[in-house]
Amino acid sequence: MNKPSKKYWKSIDELHNTPEFVAEKSKEFGQDVPVDELADLANNQDFDMTTTRRDFLKVFGFSISAATLAACTKTPVRKAIPLLNQPEDLSPSIPNYYASTFDDGHDYAAIVIKTREGRPIRIDGNNLSAFGGTNARIQASVLGLYDTNRLQEPIVDGKKTDWKTTDQAVVAKLNQAAAQTKNIRIVTPPTSSPSTKSVVDKLIAKYPTAKHIAYNPIGYSAIVEANKISFGKANIPAYDFSKASVIVGIGADFLGNWILPTQFTRQYAATRRLDKQNPKMSKHIQFESWLSLTGSNADKRITHKPSQEGILVANLYNEIAALAGQTPINITKNDFGGSIKSTAKELWAAKNNALVVCGSNDVNTQIITNAINNLLGSYTSTIDLNDPLNLFQTADVDMQTLVNEMNAGQVDVLILADVNPAYDYPQAKNFVSGIAKVNTSITLTQSIDETAKLCKIIAPTNHYLESWNDSEPRPGTYTLSQPAISPLYNTRSYPETLLAFLGDEAPSMYNQVRSVWSTVVYAKATNAINFEAFWRKSLHDGLFQYDLPAATALTMTADLNASAAKLSKETNSIELTVYQKVGLGNGSQANNPWLQELPDPISRACWDNYLAINKTYADTLDLQDGAVVNVEANGYSVQVPVLIQAGQKQNVVALALGYGRTNGGKVADGIGVNAFGFQSINNGSFQSFATDVKITPIAGMILPLAQTQTHHTIEGRNIVKETTLANYIQDKAAGNIRPNVVIKDENGKPKRVHPTSITLWHDRKYESHHWAMSIDLNACTGCGACVVSCQAENNVPVVGKKEVINRREMHWIRIDRYYSFKDKTGNEVTKEAQYDTIENYEDVEVVFQPLMCQQCDNAPCETVCPVLATVHSDEGINQMIYNRCVGTRYCANNCPYKVRRFNWFSYIDNTQFTTNPSQDTTTKMVLNPDVTVRARGVMEKCNFCIQRIQAGKLEGKRQGHRPKDGSIQTACQTACPANAIVFGDLNDENAEIRLAFQNERGYGVIEEINVLPKVSYWTKVRNV
Repeated sequence: MNKPSKKYWKSIDELHNTPEFVAEKSKEFGQDVPVDELADLANNQDFDMTTTRRDFLKVFGFSISAATLAACTKTPVRKAIPLLNQPEDLSPSIPNYYASTFDDGHDYAAIVIKTREGRPIRIDGNNLSAFGGTNARIQASVLGLYDTNRLQEPIVDGKKTDWKTTDQAVVAKLNQAAAQTKNIRIVTPPTSSPSTKSVVDKLIAKYPTAKHIAYNPIGYSAIVEANKISFGKANIPAYDFSKASVIVGIGADFLGNWILPTQFTRQYAATRRLDKQNPKMSKHIQFESWLSLTGSNADKRITHKPSQEGILVANLYNEIAALAGQTPINITKNDFGGSIKSTAKELWAAKNNALVVCGSNDVNTQIITNAINNLLGSYTSTIDLNDPLNLFQTADVDMQTLVNEMNAGQVDVLILADVNPAYDYPQAKNFVSGIAKVNTSITLTQSIDETAKLCKIIAPTNHYLESWNDSEPRPGTYTLSQPAISPLYNTRSYPETLLAFLGDEAPSMYNQVRSVWSTVVYAKATNAINFEAFWRKSLHDGLFQYDLPAATALTMTADLNASAAKLSKETNSIELTVYQKVGLGNGSQANNPWLQELPDPISRACWDNYLAINKTYADTLDLQDGAVVNVEANGYSVQVPVLIQAGQKQNVVALALGYGRTNGGKVADGIGVNAFGFQSINNGSFQSFATDVKITPIAGMILPLAQTQTHHTIEGRNIVKETTLANYIQDKAAGNIRPNVVIKDENGKPKRVHPTSITLWHDRKYESHHWAMSIDLNACTGCGACVVSCQAENNVPVVGKKEVINRREMHWIRIDRYYSFKDKTGNEVTKEAQYDTIENYEDVEVVFQPLMCQQCDNAPCETVCPVLATVHSDEGINQMIYNRCVGTRYCANNCPYKVRRFNWFSYIDNTQFTTNPSQDTTTKMVLNPDVTVRARGVMEKCNFCIQRIQAGKLEGKRQGHRPKDGSIQTACQTACPANAIVFGDLNDENAEIRLAFQNERGYGVIEEINVLPKVSYWTKVRNV
């Protein structure tokens, strides 16, 4: 029997009338015709299905535009209507940039916002400002704008309402409280904004019983109070790491989260770079109890228990005082294995070029730290208290007083603005019980978080990218915040809502900011022609700066012996320290999946917090990674998995804050445990450690951890290279042993040659451009800002915890972490030994290495692709042609660097991945239209931001010249706060990248296999 042959359509005209195509067209354009009725309609003579071939092509061509537009609107596209009067600053495919400010009370940066067709799609630092560095949280904040968990309208007594009703209800309650002289309390994050402060001042002036409390769950109030006692200046000083030749950190993670890491990282990296003509670099000594990002970058690292921090600082003071001929203070002597004496000698040798920073939130510890810096003369160079930071200034005791007032029934109206103490206050139970006794509780918030669900009135706030505001981070520096998009929902910024509570029927923060700048800031602009010109320039630059008068001398007045007598006493118990990860921070952005999936630089774990524990102590409890334990301290307990962490102090465990949300959103809820309950309040200050910790293993309970790197050493391979400063001074190529191959010459004698001299590849010639990248391992701190920046720029999806455990993460750039240590035989530092041979689990060194596609000139992936989906461009880029890729994954198997990513699922739109930032229409607005959104079953990887290269080439062509060196920058390069990445054209004789490739420290990872990578790394140099 003959089988019926397949039916093929011969032309588009034959296809366009078929029921299948009509159904597809309906699906594409949303016709109001049920799909299951289309087949009948197609056979109905009364239903006109006739179209011309031209009509079909127009429809087919429009589908591409429709898909793009659908990603840029909140509702499905029904019609395409051209702009009759197109705004002059809006051109399709051309980005616009706006200078602004990120300031959430936890991080601060002067930023530049990139928008496409009116949509903010990425954040970069503003290089005009000293505050222009960014971190992972600032990079990821653009995704929060499109968070569908955001509130969209006000809620009063559980019912949605309008702003007029909300404002009237609040004003009535405020007037009633004022008339009855009842207490009104306003709680906000710490702010340096003159405009916001003026609004709060107006509110307090109108309602005299009101009081403002600045609240930050991560306390720095001890620094403020210690400076008040020491010098009569209640401020956080401005630290300048770039001027320090010796840096000592004591429990201060200044490269990760302490105060202003975005600025400190840039300053610190400047002291770590080596100039061949003047080879000097700072020496960094770190004292800490857990392996922090800062400690992992130190030249020398010493561990201590949290309860020993005050004793350590006091002993360091005494050693320096002895060198300075000053009277020591009364304290129990402890040299911490000789490290105190050696550190004191290093500091005294540097004197006013030294800097000591301490992360303790204990006033007495900070007073003695001030005394150390005063002895060294640091206040004349590396520390400026006359021109201090206005950021993050709080008084923890004020929040404690408020909670006590609430529980005593002494607060009638409570206004909470962008704070969440029901989650992150150290004694959250007391806050929850207190708010129930407040007559009228009002929260100004972006979502119904743990605090909002307890309040009677909920006023939705803007995202910062929708808001006007300003800031004064330091005296002499003002920055502006401007909206890059109109509010997506019916929301207002919290200062604008406070204006409405003053009775303003049309509150405008824009008018408020202009008013402050025209009366206060403009008066300091001596060279401005008029206010309008001054305003436009300030708005364009994002800032205004002016010179300050000369600083005055400081006199130390504190009683050091009195402070020493109040220091914490060392304990013999198990101690717990809580800390912040560089990704999630304090948890305010916990609903951001980019941050949840960002691997921790040290543990390489994501999507969870865990109890970091020393291996020796873990062995005593018979614990392995993922084993669940019950942790109890300060009357609070959680069940959490453990992770055995090298560098962790013996008998000290560490747990990250920011997790354990219960009302954080669909991404945040249920991830990890809340560690804020382990904080305590001592003398009015929030303390980040607990003593007398009880850890109990839960038999048989295992919770797998999602880690993107589970190996700890380089396993004998020539991947990262290290040397010491002394060796580098003697030989600029120290540590950079280049691979060689032994062959026989024409006389039969052994001859050593570089492997690139032996090849089966044809020699490639790059006539136009040859793009390359170089990374200085001395400058890179491993912070991860580049990872999130690449994700935002290149539409990289998140995959969720389960897929990360299955090794299916999609990041185009990863940061590998390797440990250096001494083995049990006492051999010198090596990376060839196995992890379980470490002699001292507290004593490890760390090297970070960002790794992306190496753009090999002899790319092994290209030779094995059966469909030519990965090919080499004539400019040295290893390109991916997604439409050709059929997903054989041969290329990934043949890649020695394992930097190629395979889409196992349609991560962008498959609804089973509830953590995906791009699965709903609103969130798709964050996608970069210059980069293809990849489909399931294709391979993807870094391409040196080819879209930026093309844009730079076109701009150069428009101006009539080749792209100038530095005019094209990759996303990872612009995000790096340490400026560790250089990118450019090797064919440009004057390019910085060409000089980088010629540097003696430069090498290619496993270059001995002759793939000719076009990413060069500079040998890590330690000042030991």
